[in-house]
Amino acid sequence: MKVLKEHTLSLCDLCYSEVPARIFEKNGHVFIQKQCLQHGTFEAIVEEDSDFYRRFAHLTPTGFASFDTLIIPITFRCNLRCSYCFAPHVQQKDIPLPELAGVIRNFAGPSIFLSGGEPTLREDLSSILLEIKGANKCAGIVTNGVRLADERYLHTLRNAGLDYVFFSFDSFIEDFYRAVKMGSRGTGNLLRLKKRALANLEIERVPTVLSATIYPGLNDHELKELLVFAMRKRGYIVQLRFRSCVQVGRFGDSEGYFLSKLVSLLSEQLDIDRETLLTEYLSPQYHSTHHITLDFHGYPSGGDLVPYIRRRSGKSIFDKLRFAAELVKKKGPAELLSAVKAKYLRHEPVIRTLSLRLIRWPTIDNVDLQEVDRGVAYLCDNGRILNFCHALILDTRHL
Repeated sequence: MKVLKEHTLSLCDLCYSEVPARIFEKNGHVFIQKQCLQHGTFEAIVEEDSDFYRRFAHLTPTGFASFDTLIIPITFRCNLRCSYCFAPHVQQKDIPLPELAGVIRNFAGPSIFLSGGEPTLREDLSSILLEIKGANKCAGIVTNGVRLADERYLHTLRNAGLDYVFFSFDSFIEDFYRAVKMGSRGTGNLLRLKKRALANLEIERVPTVLSATIYPGLNDHELKELLVFAMRKRGYIVQLRFRSCVQVGRFGDSEGYFLSKLVSLLSEQLDIDRETLLTEYLSPQYHSTHHITLDFHGYPSGGDLVPYIRRRSGKSIFDKLRFAAELVKKKGPAELLSAVKAKYLRHEPVIRTLSLRLIRWPTIDNVDLQEVDRGVAYLCDNGRILNFCHALILDTRHL
C-alpha cells in the first residue's frame, strides 16, 4: 500500500459530515479511507487505474478557487420521469422570482445556469433570464429539451437573453429513452422531440453543450456516433459531455464506468490509441480525478477526428502545413481550396474546435473534497452555495 494523499477531506457515509480522509494505492487501484468520530472507518475505491489517477490528481492542496458559474435549481417539477436523475426532489416549491433576483445579484461569478427539475416549466423563465442579463452575467439553462421543440418558445427565450443551453441527449435509439426515461408524461416520441429541439437551436444559433449520460449495456456503444454528430454540428454545439452514471440522486443498479474506463471505451470506438488521446488531444483546461477535457477539430465538411495541437504562440507554420497535407490526403485538393476560400474570402473559421469532457461524478463513498473545490457551484435548498458535486451528494441524504 502506498499513500498518495495523507490528508484530505471527505464525507461520512452515514451522517454526511465532513471528515478527515487519506488516499492510497493498492494493487493498481486507488482507494479513500475516512474516519468519522461517530460512525467509524469507511473505505471505498476511487479509481481502478492508479496511473491514470496520479496523472490528474492534485496530490498537494491547490487552495480554494472561486466559482465562476452558479447553477440554480429554479424548480423541481419535471415533464419526464426518468429512472435516473441527479435532482429528484419533486415536492419542493419553486424559488420565488424576488429571491432568485437576490441570489443572481449577489453571486460574484460571471455565469448563471438555471436547472431543475426542468427549468422550462417555469412560466416566468424569460423574466428570470432578464434578471441574469440585467446583472451583466451569462445566462444559460440545463434542460431535457422537450419544450425547445417549440421554435416560438425558444425564440422567446433567446430574445430574453438566453446565451447557452446544456442539453441532455443520451442516444440516437428510441428504445434507450423507453428504457431510461420511463413514465414520460405527454412527450410522445422523445427522440423525435429532442432532434426537433436541436434543429431549432441550430436555427437560432444558440451555443449548446450536448450532455450524454453513459449507461453500461444501453448506450455505451454510441460514443463515436455522438461525437461525430457533435463535430458536424459544431457551428452551434460548442462542447460534448460524456458522463458516467453514478449513484447520486435517483439511480438504478448500474455502477457506471470509472473515468479511466470511459477513456478506454472512447479509444476503442475511435480507433485512437489511449495514450494519444491523453497527450495530443488533451486540452490545456483544468482537469481533476473526476473530469478531463479533450479537444478535437475536423475538416470543413466532415467529421474526421484530428488532434488540435496547441502552442503558446498559436498554430505554427508546420501545424498549418500538416493540416493542409492531411486535408488533401483524406479529402482531396478541392476540399483544401474550399477551406482557403472559407477563411480568406468569407472569413469563416477553417477549424472549429469541439471540446469533449469526460466525467464521473464522485459519490458519498469516494468523494475527495479537495478535488471539487472550484469551477461550478450549486445553490442548495438552505441557501448555501457549494461545489456542484458536493451539493448533489448532500441532496442524496434526503432520499
